[in-house]
Amino acid sequence: MQREGDSEYYLHRDFDGKYSFYGTPFLDSRCTIDSDNCIIYGHNINGGRMFGALHAYSSESYYKGHQEISFRAGDEKRKYQIVSVIQTTISSPVYSFTDVGNWDEYGEYVNKILSGSLYQTEMGKQIGEELEKNTPKEFFRKYQFLTLSTCRSWVGRDARLLVVAARKTNKFG
Repeated sequence: MQREGDSEYYLHRDFDGKYSFYGTPFLDSRCTIDSDNCIIYGHNINGGRMFGALHAYSSESYYKGHQEISFRAGDEKRKYQIVSVIQTTISSPVYSFTDVGNWDEYGEYVNKILSGSLYQTEMGKQIGEELEKNTPKEFFRKYQFLTLSTCRSWVGRDARLLVVAARKTNKFG
């Protein structure tokens, strides 16, 4: 979900716009479904509801059995592979990565995503190798990223967990 002009509209609203403690996962207001990095926020609800289930990705063994994320963008179903799982804060540079205008900046953000991971994933390893082998210009927008963000309130008010996934795409670059 996304509402123009009100970036947190769905934080405590359901799909129909009625109050809901759980809210509805929503796309960052700076993003479109074709952004370099689509950031989606959702509440960490006990019992694994909403984005509470993302915390299972803190365990590498869980990741090994759940390496793919499916995302519906309109009528299109997209599949993303997990790249990185990051325990961070609201000041993480990953939150600044939505759309970039040059290949150097794109590569810097991808490096931050890879270097911040709790463990190395298969897709993270592949992307890291491609980033090393290709020139920044060749690597620019080779992947579209999907970042799922939720809180880690028991650690601190500003603590966040990010599950970052990517898909290779020909739409960019």
